[in-house]
Amino acid sequence: MRLSETARRWKIRKSDDDQLIASFQAVSGIDTYPLTIYRGVAVVSFFSGRSGWAVAYRQDGKTANIANDFVFKVFHDGNFMAFDTGEGAKVLDIDSWTIKKFPGENVVGFHDGKLIGVDRSAKPAVRIIGIADRQTQVIPVPEWKWGAGGMSVCCAKMTDDGLLMVDSAGTIYALDATSGTFVREFLATSDEITGMEFSEDRRFFATFATDGFIRIWAVVPEGANVR
Repeated sequence: MRLSETARRWKIRKSDDDQLIASFQAVSGIDTYPLTIYRGVAVVSFFSGRSGWAVAYRQDGKTANIANDFVFKVFHDGNFMAFDTGEGAKVLDIDSWTIKKFPGENVVGFHDGKLIGVDRSAKPAVRIIGIADRQTQVIPVPEWKWGAGGMSVCCAKMTDDGLLMVDSAGTIYALDATSGTFVREFLATSDEITGMEFSEDRRFFATFATDGFIRIWAVVPEGANVR
């Protein structure tokens, strides 16, 4: 799928045969739109002054209103797309084309059908919410750190065996989601972390920060032979 613009009208087309999927008029004063494409679905986030909204377009022409508010983050895994919005978390099932709502949840990650949210109250914690049954696991953590823009929790990443990394203003909280415990914390950078990723063998962990650096960390027992 691709997005193009002609005379302030935007069009979403299929890449293989150039078939038109959707078309919309540009909002006055807005020239570009954040766009996420995943498994034949294009999600466009619109911004106009203090208003925001998001719409999903599927290759068969179906549309879905994701949010009538700003979309801050977009995640995708398997058959789902998850959104952190001003209305709480939203999850789009791509096949059934249905949306589940999780009001009040602040989502910073998504893995294997589970939302990874954060509780910024007086009892800071990470919340892992199953999108199928809505069962919630709460893991207490130390107080969230403060960055240049205030209390900052930007992203999280989890492995299949339950190792969970959560950013807090450049400090990484390592959690064990299987036992529901906090393991340790370490300072990755004094700048905001915008992304994380594990290597396929889970031996290494990368962080991406606003200072322009990608940092690689070894996720192995202390003293192990790492090449």
